[in-house]
Amino acid sequence: MATDVSQNGSDRRTRPTYPSDISDQQWSQICAILPAEPSIGRNRTTNIRDVVNAINYRWRTGCVWRMLPHDFPPWATVYAYHRQWYCAGVLGELRKILTRAAQPNQAGRLRQFRAA
Repeated sequence: MATDVSQNGSDRRTRPTYPSDISDQQWSQICAILPAEPSIGRNRTTNIRDVVNAINYRWRTGCVWRMLPHDFPPWATVYAYHRQWYCAGVLGELRKILTRAAQPNQAGRLRQFRAA
């Protein structure tokens, strides 16, 4: 099964879905904490939602950077964003949002977020 992985809906590129992919609800929360695109330099060409999905995939599977599936951006690009967000203190907030979905709700069941 494939899904639209665009940030703004304009990109119709599709890729296989992974259980670690973030939901639209999580993405709306994550967008609020991510740093804005720099105003100087080249425009960003990497889909940031793909980067977040790749980081979450790595957290959930424990794979090494070079073993990220080729459906994601290049591992070095994902690592560069990971490192930049770690140094800026954003990665901890990102992790809180993504792990909140795995905490049991009041009924004792795990919250279910469907991938976008």
